[in-house]
Amino acid sequence: TGIKYVINVLPLANKTITKILIHFLYFLEQFSEINKMTAPNFAIVFGPVLLRKSKQSLDSMISDGKHINNLVSTLILWYPSIFEDQVQFHKSNKLTEKFRKRTRSLDDFISDTERSLKAQ
Repeated sequence: TGIKYVINVLPLANKTITKILIHFLYFLEQFSEINKMTAPNFAIVFGPVLLRKSKQSLDSMISDGKHINNLVSTLILWYPSIFEDQVQFHKSNKLTEKFRKRTRSLDDFISDTERSLKAQ
């Protein structure tokens, strides 16, 4: 997918740091029933820091925020398939079911993002 391509063309240091951070957030998100931090919540906190343009107006930050948060949330939720890791955590069936219900297909997200970008 497009997201995998962008991750793979990052300089090695950037790719490694991104992978480590997103892996950590993916792990923490598995326990959102306890810590109350879902992938969208982590995206709100980390998105603007991770994907900020070097020179950006306040209006631009606000208008880009939704797309940035969607991307970071997707990176967290789809970590194993984006980074092609065999990540397994011990979690209850309840947590697994909640995770499945809250996620949607990566292809749907990419299509929505492409439509949104074309509309701008």
